[in-house]
Amino acid sequence: MAFHVRSNSFPSKSHPAISNVEDHLCRLKSSKEASVSSSSICTELASLRDLHENINNLIQLPSVQQALADETFASELLDGSLKLVDICGIARDVIVLMKESVQELQSSLRRNRGTDAYMTSRKNIDKMVNKCIKNLKSFEQSSTNKHNNLKGIATVLKESQVIGFSALKSAMTICASKQKTWSLLSKFTQSSRVHSETEEESNAQEFYALNIDKLRKDMHNVSVQDIMKQLKASEMTIQELEENLEAFFRSSVKIRVSLLNASSEASVSASSKCIKLASLRDLHEVINNLIQHPSVQQSLIDQASELLDGSLELVDLCGIAQDVILLTKESVEELKSSLRRNRGIETYIN
Repeated sequence: MAFHVRSNSFPSKSHPAISNVEDHLCRLKSSKEASVSSSSICTELASLRDLHENINNLIQLPSVQQALADETFASELLDGSLKLVDICGIARDVIVLMKESVQELQSSLRRNRGTDAYMTSRKNIDKMVNKCIKNLKSFEQSSTNKHNNLKGIATVLKESQVIGFSALKSAMTICASKQKTWSLLSKFTQSSRVHSETEEESNAQEFYALNIDKLRKDMHNVSVQDIMKQLKASEMTIQELEENLEAFFRSSVKIRVSLLNASSEASVSASSKCIKLASLRDLHEVINNLIQHPSVQQSLIDQASELLDGSLELVDLCGIAQDVILLTKESVEELKSSLRRNRGIETYIN
């Protein structure tokens, strides 16, 4: 994919904010590994979070906010950011289900209940994974096609979204049951990747619980203690991936909020405000899903009162704004009626 970032809408080349973003994007693209592992995905997600911090700083620049006044660019970027947040939320949910299923498997083995329930759970998770990967592929292609029509700051922001989709696709691919993983990698990556036996063995150890065939075989040939040890290692790997996806999800939400703020301040037309309100509704859906996460609920305990006060104030102001709009609509209708009956505009003005 071509990567051009210079345009009149950019801050000057000497500005550290643009230099940081450009350098970070180049490092991310050049460090893309030939093989996919949990550790490489976590490293990429961490690097993307750092990139998001740099982009947040970039968005605050007046020249960038002026560039985001272009509703076409802003709309495409907001659309891409929403898709990224949505798919990241789904990926995070898949990882949580994976961790829970591995924990349930360990419990079943301790009680000699076998693996039937786990196998059923894995089939359901695999369906979610495959659907997620297909959605990511379509999002990635859509982002690439639109990317060709963008320039300047929009190009850089879109590039970061494309890399984010790619990282999530890798995360979901490696989460598929192992008999499907390498065929999925070949099918859904842009270039064919060659995996040595050593690399495959390393990934098999990372996600032992996903290797259904090996797990079934080991049930007859390996002690339960050894299986439990490997399952615990898989659980720890999944936990690390979950934590990195959670952090990436939050940084993606933060980017979306920054884009919404910047485009709202730059645009004052009624149509642009309607677009922003629609985007805020989507953001509220994301926040609702985020609040359901146990770790988020725990962190909100100390701030619950302040957040509730803020939400109540927002609801009150929204109600007042709604009443104002309704009165405006009614007064315009009355003016139209008066004009039709030649009664003048005095009533409307009063």
